[in-house]
Amino acid sequence: AATTIASGVEESADISNKVGLYPNPTRGNFRLTIENVKGNKATITIVDMLGREVYQHNYNILGTEYIDINDLNLAEGKYNLVLRSNSDQVARKSFAVIK
Repeated sequence: AATTIASGVEESADISNKVGLYPNPTRGNFRLTIENVKGNKATITIVDMLGREVYQHNYNILGTEYIDINDLNLAEGKYNLVLRSNSDQVARKSFAVIK
């Protein structure tokens, strides 16, 4: 359930428990599992530890989805993945790339 913070801006509902990322650590290819996310579209963004966006893509989602993300050619290190649905639900996952 969304809550309101002091600024009057509504927070996004956290759905991180509905999104899985494996394998983790990865060599650069991984699969996302998305379970029962509200909305029918989602944007997936990956940022490195310096805050640089290294990947962004829009996906159509319906119920439970499996999304394979391959060949990103990411450097070894830690990354954050953010999934935001068009119904303003957000999932955050951290992962590591090993070579």
